[in-house]
Amino acid sequence: MKITRIEAFQVAWSPNDKPQQHSAFVLVHTDDGLTGIGEASPMQGGRASLGMIRDDIVPMLIGRDPLDHAVLLDQTLHTLVKLGPEGALTSALAALDIALWDLAGKKYNASISELLGGYRKRLPVYASTYLGDDKAGLNCKEAYADFAEACYALGYRAYKIHGWNDGDARREAQNVLHVAKVVGDRMTLMLDPANQLRKFSDALYVGRACDEGNYFWYEDPMRDNGKSAFMHQKLRSMIKTPLLITEYVRGIEPKADFVMAGGTDFLRVDPEYDHGITGSLRIAHLG
Repeated sequence: MKITRIEAFQVAWSPNDKPQQHSAFVLVHTDDGLTGIGEASPMQGGRASLGMIRDDIVPMLIGRDPLDHAVLLDQTLHTLVKLGPEGALTSALAALDIALWDLAGKKYNASISELLGGYRKRLPVYASTYLGDDKAGLNCKEAYADFAEACYALGYRAYKIHGWNDGDARREAQNVLHVAKVVGDRMTLMLDPANQLRKFSDALYVGRACDEGNYFWYEDPMRDNGKSAFMHQKLRSMIKTPLLITEYVRGIEPKADFVMAGGTDFLRVDPEYDHGITGSLRIAHLG
């Protein structure tokens, strides 16, 4: 089986009346009539990814065996690492790799989970909020607690909070403790400030509230976008709540560095962020 043609195009969409975003899609066609489909996350710069796919990746892959996932990922990553923004490269390679795995599943008439040796039929899940605001919905700690109760009634037994985007550490800590008081005896709780806390002292303040509320993890607290292993190692040494970092650290090498430096307790991996399914498998094997 050989790659004969690759299409790349974008789809514009506006979630919940918010500013328009773009997703890039990749279709990989082969000489035996199969087509694999992959998507590039809009969070990673869909339009820039589209150009990279068309101009830089397509010429490298025509005539290649689409089942050589690891070889194709290594060669494209090595060649393109100096081109464009990191997010665009990450997204382009992710879309390509997901399309190649989709092709493999169609060739062997199996789901990707089967190809990976998956055995689980059920997975634990948690409810996750969006960032709050001051207008309606999640506009106060009581609203977060009420929504946790609603999620519990739907059958969720775990709940992750995304607080507000103003970096108010005191408000975040009050929210953490209030939700824990209301549902902490029935739900596993997690906090993700989404990199909105501006100072180390703020992250420490909120982290100690997580300790008091017995939170399961504390995710991406600071404005460094989760890039400083040393700073997070320092935070780990001063609180009890486990850290979940590396959503914004791309690929196996920097994630391995983060783990070895003691900057996180849980390791985050995502096929759309970490060079596709092949890249995610490599990171999973770090354990």
